[in-house]
Amino acid sequence: RQFKQMEAAEAGMADAEQSVDKKSEEATDDVTPNSNSRGFQGTKDRWGFLVSDEFHRHLQLTPEEVALRKEKESERALKWVKMKGNWTKYCATGPKYVKMKRRARKGIPDSVRGFAWFQLCGAMKVKKKFPNPWAIDTKNVSDTVIDEIGRDVDRTFPQHEMFYHDGGPGQESLRRLLTWYAALDPEVGYCQGMGFIAALLLSYMIEEDAFYCLYAVLTRPSAPLRLLYLPRMEETQKVLFVFGELGEKFLPKLWTHLNDEGIHHTMYFTEWALTLFSRGFSFDLVTRVWDVLMNEGSYKIVYRVSLGILKYFEQQLLELKFDKIMALLRDLPRHIDANRLMEVTWSVPLKTEDVTQAEAKYAESLSQKAAIAAARMVTSSKK
Repeated sequence: RQFKQMEAAEAGMADAEQSVDKKSEEATDDVTPNSNSRGFQGTKDRWGFLVSDEFHRHLQLTPEEVALRKEKESERALKWVKMKGNWTKYCATGPKYVKMKRRARKGIPDSVRGFAWFQLCGAMKVKKKFPNPWAIDTKNVSDTVIDEIGRDVDRTFPQHEMFYHDGGPGQESLRRLLTWYAALDPEVGYCQGMGFIAALLLSYMIEEDAFYCLYAVLTRPSAPLRLLYLPRMEETQKVLFVFGELGEKFLPKLWTHLNDEGIHHTMYFTEWALTLFSRGFSFDLVTRVWDVLMNEGSYKIVYRVSLGILKYFEQQLLELKFDKIMALLRDLPRHIDANRLMEVTWSVPLKTEDVTQAEAKYAESLSQKAAIAAARMVTSSKK
């Protein structure tokens, strides 16, 4: 159930670059001095992560740019507050949904993000189904699942102010959320990437609402993320295949170069796919991805942003050999400005039909493999 491909990729990147600063949860502007119980000294960003001064300098913006971004966010916040008062007009079935979609893609202001996510992902329906999460019977959750959750809780956002205290309220909330979900979905139980998603939600809303959102995003019909975490991980294999097809189509020159250097996309994309960027990237980017995912309910945004990241660094990657490519792939989150990356991301001409065609090709390849396997069995039985 552990992400062996992710771990192998991480090990390879570690070998390629020995001097990487691993404090990878950072933001791009407001920071305040802080320190934590684990002894880490640094600054706290606007999302509550503790980052080193050296790490933050990679994404340092000019005071003018910081002021401009704050001004734009304030303007957008006023628009979202106005939408909040007329929510049904802007939801997916409302007459003004196009405006909602456009605004969500520009980024939901932090001041209304928790409310918006809850409304957009269908959490209210979950709340009606399970009005009291504390009453969920967790007796049948296996000891193995409980142990897996316990091991990972301490490793989930250890530099975030909510989660860095061992056994603190944040960690206990995270533990409960994952246990509640495991009790309701024993087929999935728990899988490693789920913890980062649950922690992301907890950073924006109270424990019960975070649980409703977690259950909603994992089970929503349009993009049931739970499929990524099933024991055989068949959906994950499909997602990896699809991204390979999309990369070859939209970034052919870079794709050829990476393949020639022995860099397979599973070495970096597996983690992006399973955590939906919630591990290792700045919350400035993570929240932008989740704004779109919550609103549009499609996994396509993960493909799009992944292509956007590679396009963002394409010229650098084309000039590098294996070791330096691996080093950059590990280090790239600290060099990403979310606003600029999203501009690049939306320039990728990815369409739903592109994803559909790649999925159909994957299904065809599975059918061919099944046919070959069946033929071999028939031949073997005749001997």
